Amino acid sequence: MKAAAHPVRQGWGPDIRVIPVEQLAVRPERAAELLSMSDDFFGKHVLPDNAVVYVGRLRLVPIKALTAWLEDNAVRRVHAAYP
Repeated sequence: MKAAAHPVRQGWGPDIRVIPVEQLAVRPERAAELLSMSDDFFGKHVLPDNAVVYVGRLRLVPIKALTAWLEDNAVRRVHAAYP
């Protein structure tokens, strides 16, 4: 006697929707990588100036904090002073 397989039913159960979400925060090692700097340099010169979220021993640096740090520390080149 053969066992009959149950047919797959279309439309059965809730629909699953995939919604893309931007990454909100990264670990300090990844933040350093995103800024193209070493972990040591990031820890000494950037991390103290940024907000950090602590969850137990896990530290997360918000992407918006990194973006704000970049904008605050960007230097615009003045064409008259520097040819």
